[in-house]
Amino acid sequence: MRHKLGRSVQEMVLTYAGDGKKCSRARGRKSGCPGCCANVKKVSGSYNGEKTSCDEFPFRSTAEGGTGAWISCVVAWENNAQGHYLGSWYSENVKPGDQFIVRVTNLDCATVQAADLQGCAGATRAKAKRDDLNNSGFESTIRKSLDNSSNLVVIPFGDLDVGTFSTRAKLLSGHLSNISIIDNEGEEMAHPSSLAALYSDGLLLNWNSDDYVSGVGIVGITEDTSVNLSYQFAVNATLPSSTPVPTAKPSLGAALEIPCFDWEWTMLSSVATLRKVELWLYTGLESPWRNK
Repeated sequence: MRHKLGRSVQEMVLTYAGDGKKCSRARGRKSGCPGCCANVKKVSGSYNGEKTSCDEFPFRSTAEGGTGAWISCVVAWENNAQGHYLGSWYSENVKPGDQFIVRVTNLDCATVQAADLQGCAGATRAKAKRDDLNNSGFESTIRKSLDNSSNLVVIPFGDLDVGTFSTRAKLLSGHLSNISIIDNEGEEMAHPSSLAALYSDGLLLNWNSDDYVSGVGIVGITEDTSVNLSYQFAVNATLPSSTPVPTAKPSLGAALEIPCFDWEWTMLSSVATLRKVELWLYTGLESPWRNK
């Protein structure tokens, strides 16, 4: 990883902001991600040709994120798997204002060059057409969560700008214990109150976004080794429903209008107890998952 000042480092102290979606997405926009990975596919390695979405470090969920972050186009489903893990880790380990250490343990960061990561230089920056975003299909691949604690079904929608979004999911075989729409840092876009419709006429989830957000997609959790999940996804349109439509609950930050965390103020203030941790994160290198 690299510090905002440009030097390679093996570990970095970050501050969990916990200041709501509005502030987190504002930092995401400042990172340079918007438009970076539009229509960009992986150009080498095991997942050559797969859809990508934008990933940034330091995370936009931290006070150090935003302007000056390092960004890369990574395999979209892996970006969502990172979001599932990171969001869960935050909820179990930190509260707003807590600082923690991100440490790379199996890679010499000084050997990693910018060219090793698929950046957006020369990439198609124009927004994807609506017809490219509206899609449907089936997903049956089971992925392991980053900590190997659960099986995931991941359907990435990619980087989304301001708009209204709608998705319908239906299980053709297998079972899910949970399903939600999240971004690549674990923020929920929509979460159902019940999974019953998933097994009948299809579970419909609608949500709005008032800013750009990267790495959005469906993440389902299952104990099964075989699942077949069908889906439809529509932008600036609402899919028809014959059942009540679950809606996303407003984030705590949005409801209370918490001020955005100020990075310079954080560095000057007294810090909370540091939490020495190891996070599994995507680097974009040929060995796709690294222990950070």
